[in-house]
Amino acid sequence: MLGNAALGLVRLHRPADAPARLDRSDALAAAHDQTDGARSSNDWVATRALRLMGRWSEALQRAEAAVETMRVRSPETMSNAIVARANLWLDLGQATRAVQDRDLAHRCATRPALQHEIALLDLRLAIEAKVRTENAMARGRALLDESVQPFIELVARLRLSNSAAHADALAVARAVVTAAREAEFRGLEASALSRLAVFEMDVGDADSAVTHARLAAELAGELNTDDLSWPAIVRNAVTVLQSAGLSDEARRIAACGATWLRMVAENHVPPEFRESFLNRNPVNLELHRLAIRLG
Repeated sequence: MLGNAALGLVRLHRPADAPARLDRSDALAAAHDQTDGARSSNDWVATRALRLMGRWSEALQRAEAAVETMRVRSPETMSNAIVARANLWLDLGQATRAVQDRDLAHRCATRPALQHEIALLDLRLAIEAKVRTENAMARGRALLDESVQPFIELVARLRLSNSAAHADALAVARAVVTAAREAEFRGLEASALSRLAVFEMDVGDADSAVTHARLAAELAGELNTDDLSWPAIVRNAVTVLQSAGLSDEARRIAACGATWLRMVAENHVPPEFRESFLNRNPVNLELHRLAIRLG
């Protein structure tokens, strides 16, 4: 129960509150000789929490622990842990490793419900790494016709909006903002607002775009979300502000974003992946180049 509560906190965009729940869950499991099973699940939730906080070194360690424990204790459920690790690889600019984990997760997913997280990963791979784009979009659309958790449905809708026509993309983003706000999925609300801002700027509604770009950054609060990363939300804000003629604000936010990237790379990314995190993650690289260009 405590592990489920911790996952709920992650989805509510409160990842910093999750570790205490997970520690209590581990202690209770140890007291009842259930350590291995509980630990694997808790490692998976901890991976997600640490990822949102930008602590990739720790997140990767917990993901590896979850995969290895599940491989022994419950191989039929290990696909979720593998998907979590694949998302870390994408963050770290390691697309090839992410694809390998995606395929491994697909082979391990023994129940239809376990394919839902893989479908979300496929959409992200299509958008960020241009991998199997047509199949990913078709599977994402099919996902919306299945019985899925509301959180998963909202993430799918946001990612599918990336390739929708302007009118459809605007409608989806606005609907997800409302649904996420009602469910208190603050991270998804921030992500939806950030996407909405870009769509609004594309159709010339600069005032709304600026308002929503600022609100998205405020809600995200320097945390990644289960859809867009913090650098993506900053990148979107910079792009919108610059297009709206607010160059000074765009320059300041871009500089803050680039500083965040350098700090995180130095302190929270494994040394062997720092170069790829900064230069092979396309969003991170774009934000860094924006900061340089705006000076």
